[in-house]
Amino acid sequence: MANSEKIQGETITRIIEGLVQDKTLVEFRLPDKDYQCLTLVTAIRQRKEISYFQIEDAQELRQALADIDLERIHCEFTGKDRVKYFFRTKGGEIAGDRIWIKFPAVLERRQRRKLFRLNAPAGTKLCFSSDSSCYEMEVVNISLGGLFCRLAAGPSRARQTPLFAVGTVWENIELMFPMANDTRKVCIRQSQIERVEKKPHTHKHGYGLEFIDIDRSQEKILTEIIYAFQRKFLRNRLPVDA
Repeated sequence: MANSEKIQGETITRIIEGLVQDKTLVEFRLPDKDYQCLTLVTAIRQRKEISYFQIEDAQELRQALADIDLERIHCEFTGKDRVKYFFRTKGGEIAGDRIWIKFPAVLERRQRRKLFRLNAPAGTKLCFSSDSSCYEMEVVNISLGGLFCRLAAGPSRARQTPLFAVGTVWENIELMFPMANDTRKVCIRQSQIERVEKKPHTHKHGYGLEFIDIDRSQEKILTEIIYAFQRKFLRNRLPVDA
């Protein structure tokens, strides 16, 4: 089990202020309703000596928080130091189009938990060069820390051994994301293969990558893209009114 450090007092305020300034994605969960999503902390305030933080409004989230004062709320995010932070809280208020959540009494700083991962939309590609050859991969799923991909095209016969081994480093890879009216690109300086899997029946090999060097500006673009994909997924899940 990972070690954790307890954080209290004004340090919590400074950390949550950082979430607002850096537009850091926060994994937001309601364990009593088995609900989770990614959201942004957009503001903080103090009212009647109680501190609150505001989260970005969304129809499904608003529905899940109908009884906000009764809900147990769990939040987790990755800080600038690449370390995981976690806290629990309860209560808040919904005022107009704003959702306010009470500050936690304690925030935990701890290591190692898998980042929120989404299935990549069809057409998401990864391109890179290795040993004077160019490769194109289909991205299966992705998080802020890495992705899983498979070779987009290749020999029709099944390969007994993968093209790349665990530990291989891919440099200067480009991720291509199909958006509504355009394609957005994210560049990753270095990524490393953490696992290799062979798909049953087709015997195509898949590669699990960890991002080990990404420019801050590119990471911000990736965050925005993943967030946009999740919002679209949640909208599609909403029931159609009769």
